[in-house]
Amino acid sequence: MRAKQHGGTKRVESITITEGMEDLVRRLRALPRPEECLHVFTTRDENPYTDDGFASTWQRAMAKALEGKIIPRRFTFHDLRAYYTTQHKAQYGGLPELHADVKTTAKIYDRSRVSTRRGLK
Repeated sequence: MRAKQHGGTKRVESITITEGMEDLVRRLRALPRPEECLHVFTTRDENPYTDDGFASTWQRAMAKALEGKIIPRRFTFHDLRAYYTTQHKAQYGGLPELHADVKTTAKIYDRSRVSTRRGLK
């Protein structure tokens, strides 16, 4: 469940959690960290990463994945959001609501550049 502000009105959305997401939540809860911790990624001492700390950890992970031939080329953490936004559009026919204006989401994250429309009657 999440709440979003739209032009002064509050709209509550109910979002279904898939089996894969439930499994992820179970694994995250099993990690050794305080129950009240709201951060997905934490340092060894259970603090949230700083921007620089996360960036350097990401770069080390990229280098290791490239070296091990796990991935063919480097990508940014932000590229993941664009990739899954595009996948959402392909699967459901529309972009997810990431911004108040769908045009902003399309401009920033939609990498498909294909608009699917119904045929004429």
